[in-house]
Amino acid sequence: MNLREFWVATKIQLSRNGVSENSIESELLIRCSMRINKEEFYASLSDPISNLQKHQTDQLIQRRLCGEPLAYILGHREFYGLDFFVNSNVLIPRQETELLVETILSLSRSISADNLTIADIGTGSGAIAIALAHQLPEAIIFATDISTKALEVADINRRNHDVAERVRLLHGNLLEPLNTPVDIIVSNPPYLKTSELTHAAKEIKREPTEALDGGIDGLETINGLLKKAPSYLNNLGHILIEISPEQLKKVIQICRTNFQSSKISSIKDIQNLHRVVHVETTD
Repeated sequence: MNLREFWVATKIQLSRNGVSENSIESELLIRCSMRINKEEFYASLSDPISNLQKHQTDQLIQRRLCGEPLAYILGHREFYGLDFFVNSNVLIPRQETELLVETILSLSRSISADNLTIADIGTGSGAIAIALAHQLPEAIIFATDISTKALEVADINRRNHDVAERVRLLHGNLLEPLNTPVDIIVSNPPYLKTSELTHAAKEIKREPTEALDGGIDGLETINGLLKKAPSYLNNLGHILIEISPEQLKKVIQICRTNFQSSKISSIKDIQNLHRVVHVETTD
């Protein structure tokens, strides 16, 4: 059996087990097991595949069929053009979360701060904080997380991307580790309802529960974050929080309760869904 034939066989196997993107996933799993890049993969399609190579790939395929997310198997995930190490201790970065980064980069062009300070709350892999540090070389980013294992992953990533001096990792719950107010608070908090998580896809259930479960109404963490945020924000500051679109009205109400004189708006993602709530303080 050559590599092309084996690739076809793995695509069929993944497809029969409900993996929609079976072509690219099978390619990535084969390349991972064989430790080859894309160019080497396509240049080797006519080459025979050894029993050892087949066995190693089959092991990865079985992990995927058992519901392990592809990113955990591969050990990395791309976010905002950067490659991040990930494992089962952190939430897998999603494309929709890039909207938080894009919005902050847009805001940074109009914020009159000599030294912009940003706090990424619940940083996980560090994807948001590190992407911002990569794009804003003058900014200082504080990245908090209650999970020490998550912070270990974030530490690897900040060192891999040479921003360890500007991405400062802090252990603790939400805003509590911060010693000083910041200009921007950003967070992709857990916002799934507990009932939604119970019925979620098996891949999602493999991700850390504490990074997904927002309580009975999905708003427990968001509520706690917004309640304490005024004490941790500089004048004319900004808060950006990723939400589930159906939570928009309730989250805006929580914002109005805690920031009565602030400007509150929402930002839609590429699917035209309300994905980010933005609070801009006016005093």
